[in-house]
Amino acid sequence: MTPDVRLGAEVQRVMGSSARLRYGKLLSSSERDGLVGLVHSFEHLFGPLPVGASDGHATKHRIPTGDANPIQCRPYRVSPLEREAIRQQVEEMLRDGIIEQSHSPWAFPVVMVRKKDGAWRFCVDYRKLNAVTVRDVHPLPRVDDVLDRLGESRYFSKLDLRSGYWQLEVEESDRPKTAFVTPDGLFQFRRMPFGLANAPASFARLISGLLGGAKERHCIAYLDDILIYTADYEQHRVKLEEVFRVLSENGLRLNPAKCVLGTHETVYLGYLIDAVGVRPEPGKAEAIAAFPRPRSVRQVRRFLGMTGYYRRFVERYADIAAPLSDLLKKDQKWLWTEREEAAFQELKSRLQKPPIGHHFLETWPIEVHCDASRSGLGAILLQKKEGQEHVVTYISRKLSTAEGKYHSNELECLAVVWALRVLRPYVLGRMFRVVTDNSAVKWLFDKKQTNDKFGRWTMALMEFQGSVEFVHRKGREHCVPDALSRAPVGEPEREADMVAERIACMAVDSITEEELALAQEADPMLSELRKSIKGNGGRITADGSSEVERFRLNDGVLYKKNDGNGRPWLLVVPERLQYGLCRAAHAAVTSGHLGVSKTLSRLKRRYWWPRMSKAVQKVVSSCVSCQKRKVENVKPAGLLQSIIPPSAPFEIWGIDHLGPFPFSRRGNRHVIVCVDYLTKWVELKAVPDTTAEKVRDFLIECIVARHGVPKKIISDRGTAFTAESMRITLSSMGIAHGMVSACHPQANGLVERTNRTVSGVLSAYVNSKHNDWDELLPFVMLALNTAEHSSTRFTPFELVYGRLAVLPEESCLPWPRGVSLPHEVFTEQLEQRRKKARSNCLRSQAAQKKYYDRRRRVGTGFQVGQLAWLRRNVRRVGRSAKLLPRYVGPVRIIGVLGESTYQIEALHGRLKSGVSSTAHISQLKRYVKPVAGQIHRRSRRSTFKRGGRIVARTARPGLRKRSSG
Repeated sequence: MTPDVRLGAEVQRVMGSSARLRYGKLLSSSERDGLVGLVHSFEHLFGPLPVGASDGHATKHRIPTGDANPIQCRPYRVSPLEREAIRQQVEEMLRDGIIEQSHSPWAFPVVMVRKKDGAWRFCVDYRKLNAVTVRDVHPLPRVDDVLDRLGESRYFSKLDLRSGYWQLEVEESDRPKTAFVTPDGLFQFRRMPFGLANAPASFARLISGLLGGAKERHCIAYLDDILIYTADYEQHRVKLEEVFRVLSENGLRLNPAKCVLGTHETVYLGYLIDAVGVRPEPGKAEAIAAFPRPRSVRQVRRFLGMTGYYRRFVERYADIAAPLSDLLKKDQKWLWTEREEAAFQELKSRLQKPPIGHHFLETWPIEVHCDASRSGLGAILLQKKEGQEHVVTYISRKLSTAEGKYHSNELECLAVVWALRVLRPYVLGRMFRVVTDNSAVKWLFDKKQTNDKFGRWTMALMEFQGSVEFVHRKGREHCVPDALSRAPVGEPEREADMVAERIACMAVDSITEEELALAQEADPMLSELRKSIKGNGGRITADGSSEVERFRLNDGVLYKKNDGNGRPWLLVVPERLQYGLCRAAHAAVTSGHLGVSKTLSRLKRRYWWPRMSKAVQKVVSSCVSCQKRKVENVKPAGLLQSIIPPSAPFEIWGIDHLGPFPFSRRGNRHVIVCVDYLTKWVELKAVPDTTAEKVRDFLIECIVARHGVPKKIISDRGTAFTAESMRITLSSMGIAHGMVSACHPQANGLVERTNRTVSGVLSAYVNSKHNDWDELLPFVMLALNTAEHSSTRFTPFELVYGRLAVLPEESCLPWPRGVSLPHEVFTEQLEQRRKKARSNCLRSQAAQKKYYDRRRRVGTGFQVGQLAWLRRNVRRVGRSAKLLPRYVGPVRIIGVLGESTYQIEALHGRLKSGVSSTAHISQLKRYVKPVAGQIHRRSRRSTFKRGGRIVARTARPGLRKRSSG
């Protein structure tokens, strides 16, 4: 190729490179045209790196090694494929002026690493060189500081430098130290390679020096990632042009494939950023969700590194992660229990739908909410605008051993000092409030003589004196920071119940005789009776009514004679006090939340009012605490809904996980179990974990490759089956996915029964160490597939292959030679067997349904919008199952998914970790709205009849006159 032709091709490549740029989707046509015109003005910025020495900036990378002797390493052995990849990449780097031939006394080996797309990444192992290199301590920007500068921004442009490190030359005297050896010779870098210890510092120094002027506002850079952010378009275009000019003048180049201009939302440093705030990048959250259960300290450290990067979005992160971080302690024995598993799953769950961290805005009022507990410190930085609180970040940490011995007042002081130290960049020099549920911190400013600890704390707070206002908030109102510092967190609904119960009791305990008499006088049904009694000297005897004679006034208070057990005179309770007395008789700690009859008996021994039985029934049946803790004394709802077997084999499969078992010698811990709904054919595979990737591989290898693509797969709602990757895999092959109700294994009963059978067979043959169970699975599968199934009356093998299997124990015995049937006859017989098997299966299902339904009732069903209690199925670590509420909620019904299955949602926020969004009718209980205040709604005119029995007359339609009980 001639130089002119080569130059023309290069120019064409350069001019077309900016076409790969991406622009914001919400830009107007005029805004987009403006940015396109700007890009054309700086078209050369998006071209290839210049060959040879840089004609721009003068910054060069140095490698100070002191008096260290040259290091020579032998090359690593490589495969022919790797050798060819090394040769090609060396030729490309020589042509582009990245490397040059070398005669250096230094030499380091090459390592080839596979990329995600299958290509090879060229790396040099510089570990020994880094060990003798004097460190450059030039700082990298703090990610938190970078994010905190984005307030009120609506336009974002992200720029990525092309092969960033290669845009920085290596000092000529230090180039021999970068020498690397390949099968084809010795070479050294002219441009800064990856893997050098001081490379990030050198690059950060270059970028901060170049963009220092433009970077004061609206431009930030983290190594080769540059972000431009502004509140309006015109300002954005000006800043973008300013950055383009700086890069152009210094000979730097951008990678158009990774640049985005004028967008309203972008991903930067692992965060999704928009005008409102920041949140974790969705791809990173998915990676955390798919992270397999750790099996080593190294994997735990990696998981905590991933989640810790986003700890600003997780309330009480330190407390939740404590069981995992404890595994990292020196000499800590590896032990994975329910406590560690709960922490692992909780962190994964919290980061799937994290709250948005709002941008910090200079002009908004600032509050720091602090709290401390025996397990940790917690704080929230928030800002208020028009009465709304906007959380900027959560912080939390564990207590040290020494701090765990502090007095509670000392801990509260420590929480404030620590929080202000961490949040100092936000609050220093600004007016702000510190909100805490303990006033001890105010004492620090006034204390004259302090010990060393308090002295240090006082000095730490002095720089904020004059700009901070301390606000004491009652503990009840200080719930969020309190939750950050405590683990496990108490149930807020339980606290609300206890407060309500105490208030109900206090409402009747503190009433005086005068107040009680006035309340009776104000009651429409009692005032007339009181007037009559007062007019007859305190008794009504003129008409000879035995009923009315039972009432009397004593010190102005109305009583009724009691002929039964209890007090001789019963207090007549006015309407406004009836609810409080019912609640006290039922819910007070001395009452025990007992049933209607016991609560009514307790009241009847002391009090009287009309329709007391109905009032007690209403209060007890609507008691929130009882609804959550007591099961209904009726048959469970929901009749058996069997899955109709298909007419052909391998059309419908049921799938589930069995385990965990002890780790096998092959590193497996779980079994994937899959059963065909017609033939009952079983497929088993041992796997190390229950990730969606393992399930996908199983379906392809063991189901699709062996038996063809099924019409439908039925599973529970485990994370492996609900993962997005699983949905994509199934939909790409046209496989329908049926998911049964959460925590309702009967819905996939065929697989559940198979699980029990597999476990039983394995237990009979596993060795004493229980580490060879996965080696037995092929034999278990053969045993199940050659055994007659109780519902089909055939063996699965017979229904699949049309003949009996030859088993190991019979293969050595003489048997008559079988008669070969014509193909048509064989096919007809096989079809008849399958029809017979399906008929037998339907008959068996009918018998099972008849037996099952005897212990069930027809559910009344729920309508969309109704509230219900959800049966608790998730155990809480460290809590007794017998003492936990049996139901949680209430939840709202938002969809009907079948005859007995419903879609649910939480009333506020989202469902708790481990709670599915679907529920079977047997897991739901009707919610009764609590009675509050007035129990009976009366008409305006209600009277006592003086001549006979006392009658409550009401104007409500549909109700007859009722006499007092």
